[in-house]
Amino acid sequence: MSIHQSDNMLGLGFTYSDADIASRIRELRIKSHYTQEALAVKLGLERSYIGHVECGDRSCSKEVLANLALLFDVSLDYLIFGTDRSAIRIRKELHTIIDELGALRDSL
Repeated sequence: MSIHQSDNMLGLGFTYSDADIASRIRELRIKSHYTQEALAVKLGLERSYIGHVECGDRSCSKEVLANLALLFDVSLDYLIFGTDRSAIRIRKELHTIIDELGALRDSL
């Protein structure tokens, strides 16, 4: 298993590990009622590939991660980092709206 540090242009670092990605893929597969075999067929892969990914013996390609995200209806952020940055953004926007409504109420 390896742990990776990712830096982007904004200077924000995100830590992710192959073990955590593997765990999320397994959880999503089980939650979606797929066997390893059924998931492999759906993605056009070998069952052993799915098993190796879930055990952390093998990493997914970008293409496989993207297909898993689409199939399970989750973001790539969630698969890789365990958080959904779009949900974080929406929460911030909601808090801003709530604050603005509170200020408007106070001004009436």
